[in-house]
Amino acid sequence: MKKLSDFVVKNHKWLLVIVALLTIASVVLIFTTTNINSDITSYLPEGTYTSDGQKFAAQNYGIEGDVIIVIGNALEGTVGEYVEQISQLEGVTSANWIGNDMFSILPADKKAELREVFVKIDENGREMYAVMLSLEYGASTPEAFNVISEVKKILDGCDYSISGSTEMAYSVFQGTINEIWKYLTAAILIVLAILFITNKSYIEPIILLLTLGVSILVNMGTNFLFKDVSIITYSAASILQLGLTMDYAIFMIHKYRKLDDELHDPREAVKKAIPQTFVTVFASALTTIGGFAALFCMQFTIGADLGKVLIKGIVLSLLSVIIVEPCLILIFSKACKKTEHRYLNLHFRKSTGFVMRHKIIFVVAAIAFLAPSIVLQSKLNYNYMQFEEQPENPTEVEVYADKMANQIMISVPISSKELDVQYEFIDAIKANPNVDFMLGFCNMMGKPTASFMLQSLEAGNEQVAEQLAMYVANGYTLYTVGLDLPIESTEAQECVQELHRVIEDYFPQTTYYITGTAQAVSDFADITPKDFMLVSLVSAAIIIVILLLALRSVSLTALLVILIEFGIWINLGISYILGGTINFMSYIIISSIQLGATIDYAILVATDYKRFKKEGLHPQNAVFKSITSNAMAVITSASIMMAACLSVYFLASNLIVAEITMLIARGSLISVLLVLLVLPTVLGL
Repeated sequence: MKKLSDFVVKNHKWLLVIVALLTIASVVLIFTTTNINSDITSYLPEGTYTSDGQKFAAQNYGIEGDVIIVIGNALEGTVGEYVEQISQLEGVTSANWIGNDMFSILPADKKAELREVFVKIDENGREMYAVMLSLEYGASTPEAFNVISEVKKILDGCDYSISGSTEMAYSVFQGTINEIWKYLTAAILIVLAILFITNKSYIEPIILLLTLGVSILVNMGTNFLFKDVSIITYSAASILQLGLTMDYAIFMIHKYRKLDDELHDPREAVKKAIPQTFVTVFASALTTIGGFAALFCMQFTIGADLGKVLIKGIVLSLLSVIIVEPCLILIFSKACKKTEHRYLNLHFRKSTGFVMRHKIIFVVAAIAFLAPSIVLQSKLNYNYMQFEEQPENPTEVEVYADKMANQIMISVPISSKELDVQYEFIDAIKANPNVDFMLGFCNMMGKPTASFMLQSLEAGNEQVAEQLAMYVANGYTLYTVGLDLPIESTEAQECVQELHRVIEDYFPQTTYYITGTAQAVSDFADITPKDFMLVSLVSAAIIIVILLLALRSVSLTALLVILIEFGIWINLGISYILGGTINFMSYIIISSIQLGATIDYAILVATDYKRFKKEGLHPQNAVFKSITSNAMAVITSASIMMAACLSVYFLASNLIVAEITMLIARGSLISVLLVLLVLPTVLGL
């Protein structure tokens, strides 16, 4: 570190030029090479029904994405003109609606049945037409988004609504992209205000933000190294990086200020500040990285997606603090001294003294909260696919489109020799009162016609193969089943399980494929309990190892981990009281981030407590001094984290991102209260 500090001081101007060029390149890369994935189901692991079903549908029927369009207050002929234009769009493999040529050859009873699916009458007696598009593009690709944009242009001026997996990904993507710079700007302004109040010079906050701004932009720019990043990672990582690593930059400038006061030589002060700061923040960075590393244990790979970007961000912030910030300090050292002002620097001696005098009350209160917090957080329910607020008063067209979007695609084996089982299977599925409709080759064709066409297909008739490409391929047939239930309801999950039972009854000992939004929710519900357990245990284990190495005390390590885990339980318990339901991603992320991010506060206090005791202070006095000397730093750090996260919470339309940032903001406050009110009382016992 001494060699590095000498090199930085000697070449600080050239280093800033290189960093500036690297930052400009990163900004270009953010907008040109980073692929953002807003299809949450694509992060389900291989072996789940959803993942395997999506791959099978893509390989055999050319279905990568789907779009549901409902057009209201229009004549059938006009709708036909719109569908004709939409069908010509690049990437649209099929457009199913009541006016399809294939539907025209169906028997009258089948036509009537299909009309009930594709045409509804609104309260004014006008017809609403549903159109089901299949795309050869994945739901979260620029090409699929272009299809959505072109459809909207074609239908401009109409009464219409769009739903389906592609529209969901498109809506989440557009909302987040339009908002991210707004809440980044808001976060920067709020953090800047906090820094002006708590720093000695008006220039210091600018140095701090430039230091971390560089690392954030480089982190975002280098995301091109990955195949893609999830929309949740893209929208939340920058704010989290700012809040999590501001401590490092503050430690550096405070260390420099103290050394400069002693040495009266900025270059020598910077040389000594670099290695001393590195020692201080390295353990802190390791604990934060340890919390994120636990996300790699998740089966749901969005955890690894978020973890790899945040770990990269922590490392880049650490490098920026050690290399970029010293360069900026040297450039602006004179300006810092000229712009010094009075600043907020509270020691909380009276409040700490009060806590120490009444420590039994605080310990008992903490113990009293422990059991209820554990019980309440264990009762939380989870949602999986709620990304945006639903309209309070949806139109009939919107209601119809949303209902049509809750579809399950089922692929089962088919053969002309065993055709009877298909019709028995269809009857069994349609007997379920929660099944709104069922579409498929056998469902639309009478048995004689279906038998003839299948035999022709099996004989190699290319014309028939082309006609049936969307329904029969490689010995399997595709059925689309519409559910008349809210996607995330318990009833929908029970219905999905009933569909599995029926499939297994009629096609025993054969492989079948099933996918769809309700199935994805079922897959999430199956894998997340293990993910919850793994993330909690692994993050705690990693941080315990780091703390043992840093503190060299088993009892102190156990105390700090239990304290922060207690904060997590309180946080989640409050979520139960406020609503009873959170997104499962919020639960997993808060379990690792709150532990990794706020353990720093406890380490800061505990480390000084050990040092003061070693210097000969009585334990009570050591506790008092460690709290009063660190309280302002802890509160400043937590305030920055809270401000950054709350700026996202109030501006983000993505419900998952908003919920995660609220939990982290609230968790920071809870952890500060525990560190300043409970930790000193326990240490002083």
